[in-house]
Amino acid sequence: MKKMIRPFAAVLTAVMALSAFSACSAKPAATQAAQTSAAAQTEDAPGGFNPGKSTTYISNISFKDLTAFNVTSSLVKDGVWDKKIAWEGGDKISPDLKWDKVDGAARYVVIMIDGNWLHMDVFTTETSLAEGAFKMKGGEGAEYVGPYPPYGSTHTYSVFVFALKGDPAKTAFYFDAGGNNINEIFKMLDTDKSGSTGNVLAYGRLDGNYTNA
Repeated sequence: MKKMIRPFAAVLTAVMALSAFSACSAKPAATQAAQTSAAAQTEDAPGGFNPGKSTTYISNISFKDLTAFNVTSSLVKDGVWDKKIAWEGGDKISPDLKWDKVDGAARYVVIMIDGNWLHMDVFTTETSLAEGAFKMKGGEGAEYVGPYPPYGSTHTYSVFVFALKGDPAKTAFYFDAGGNNINEIFKMLDTDKSGSTGNVLAYGRLDGNYTNA
């Protein structure tokens, strides 16, 4: 006579088998979240830039739907800034920059920012900046200080160039200090002296990492 498997034992066996299958086929939630976050960060990066180990890459900008133009520098290669632009471990030289001319733009504002730390703010009517043209504390609209991340760390130094119709109502940059937000900077520049918005016609962006090693 065949042995009969008790109903409880049969159910328990099925549950254990299903649990084992789920454990083998599913990734831990934390791992999935980390992979999703990393993928989103890479997808958000313009021009195929890879933030890598950087902890300060700016992935979310409120003005990403604006017309974008190209910004280049001979001192960025493979997504890495030349050490000559660095304040610590470098030559303290501001980078050369070049960007496309925007029709209707009366001036351009050039910002270099490391997360929320402002390293450069330059106002110009030109479409290029020469290497070494700006020095630390040259006054608002003409100042630069090179990268100096903590030893052993990698930070992303992002250059944003904004093409403006006219002068903004105000500027309130915290040079060589934290407390800056690129989206708030955009809002300031986008408001003209009459209080109307839409002062920023287009923008360009150039990212590069620097490691203090």
